This record gives sequence, structure tokens and C-alpha cells, in this order.
Amino acid sequence: MSQLLRVGLLALLAILLAPSALVDATCGFCYGSHTCIDNTTFRVCYEKKPVPSLTFKCPEEMPVCTQFGSICQPLWLPPACPNTQKCGKCDEGQIFACTSLTTFAGCHAGKVLSQESKCPKDYFCSVQNAAAGNPCKLICEPEVDDSCDRVESGDTELPTSTPSISNPTPGPTPGPSPGTTPGTSPGPTPGPTPGPTPGPTPGPSPGPTQGPTQGPTQGPSQGPTPEVTTPTTTTASTSTAEPPLDPTAYCQGIQRIGNFAIPNDTVCTSFIYCFYRANVWNGSIRNCNANNPYFNAVSGCGATRPSGAGCR
Repeated sequence: MSQLLRVGLLALLAILLAPSALVDATCGFCYGSHTCIDNTTFRVCYEKKPVPSLTFKCPEEMPVCTQFGSICQPLWLPPACPNTQKCGKCDEGQIFACTSLTTFAGCHAGKVLSQESKCPKDYFCSVQNAAAGNPCKLICEPEVDDSCDRVESGDTELPTSTPSISNPTPGPTPGPSPGTTPGTSPGPTPGPTPGPTPGPTPGPSPGPTQGPTQGPTQGPSQGPTPEVTTPTTTTASTSTAEPPLDPTAYCQGIQRIGNFAIPNDTVCTSFIYCFYRANVWNGSIRNCNANNPYFNAVSGCGATRPSGAGCR
């Protein structure tokens, strides 16, 4: 009788400890009906997504959150959510920080920025590489000591974000304005040709007396006036049409994640931030902060303004 009871207890224990899915322990991953968000806390899952409002803490006598069907277990069982101290590390001058196994965000003033980016397929976020500015690493499996062992539920929702940042459309706007300005002013000026009209009228009547008097007087006064205004208008129109830059097109051309100098920039107070989201390369123009106002193409934002073009 005691042996049967022992077998029954072992069978019951096996059922309770049976994992809901054969997966490695990872923070934020839904093991069927729940996910562990830290060593002692779990969250109910619905349709394989965690529900933040249904978050519970394991009791003191069974404090460890596991991936098993019986969620809370004693201290001798390994937790489903390992140590996540390397997630969101921005306290030592890091450029980027890993926010999950495959996502990262920029660091600013010791804090993680809210805008996350996702590594390309087959890439994982490396904590060490992220700190140096190149977060995504092509490896078969993430290394325990170099990763943020967490799965973000928002990773599957990334395609809903708007990847196109092609707002700067000043290109077509200045196009028509310089076209109309030079088109209208020189057109009517040579058409009437006021030069030949007064020429024959005073010529035959007073002969030599009025000829030389009116000739040199009107010649220099009318001549230089249209010549001076025409080149001034042309110079202003060409300088207005140059500046537009599409950061997304630039990032799609280089296909690299990080901060880059604006081509031929000499002001060097802003830079292009390239990121990869929803399988699309995107870019945006950002400004350096007040403490380090100048961007250097080699070292990033700093107090010294670069002297060369392209912020070098």
C-alpha cells in the first residue's frame, strides 16, 4: 500500500512539473498559459501574449517562477527567468543597450530611449557590441554573458509601426519657384526691344546734335540694369534648392545601424540615426545634447566642433 502511494505521488509530481512547451527558459516567453517576468513573478498569457494586468507574485514558501505547469516552485528548482541585469544597461556611457534577445534601443543621459529597433533575421543583440555602437551580432545562439535573456511581446507588433520617414519633401516645393522667376523676367525684356524703337526716331530729325546726346545718355543707364538683376536672381534660386536630404534613403544605401555624419555637413550639430525595423532600413535626423553639442563622425557627440567637411 505504501509503495502504491509512493508511485502515485511520483506520478502526480511528474504531471505538475511537466513543462507546457519544450523551450529554453527565457524571460517574457509564454509557456502556454503563463510567462515569468523575473525570478519570482509571473504573468498570465492569452493567445501567446502576456497580459500586463494579470501579473502575480509567487508565495514565500514557493518563491521561484518556473516554466512548468505548476508555476511556483521551491528554491531548489531553476527559475524560468534568468538574471536580466544586462538588459537596458545605459549607466556607463553605452551607445546602445539590448532590451531583449533581438531588440535594442539608444542610450541618452544614462537612460534607455523608448524607440526600439529589431536586429535582422538570424542576428542577436550583443550587450558588448551594443555598448560600442554595433548591437546586432550574427551567431547561432546568444551567449549567456553577452545577451539580454528576455523576449519582448512587442516584437511581433513591430510591422504596425510606420517605417517611412520620408517627410522632408522640400525638394519639389522650391522647384517651381526658381523656374517661374527667371522665366518671366528675361522673357518680356528682350521681346519689345526698346533699343531699336527710339533709335530711328531721333536719328533722321536733328541729325548730329541729338544723336550723340541721347545715344550715350540712354545707353549706359538702361544697359547695366537688366544685366545686374538677372545673375542675382539665378544665384539665389540655385542655393535654395540644394539642402534636402532624406535620412531613410541614406540609411537604405549604407545598410548599417548607428549614428552617421550628414554628408558634407560643416555645422555638425546633428547626425543621421540609422536603424532596422520590421525588415526595413530607416533613418532620422537627431541633434546632439546641450552638454556635447557637436557631432564627430569618429567619436560621436562632444564639446569640440570638427573642422573638416562631413564632421571629421
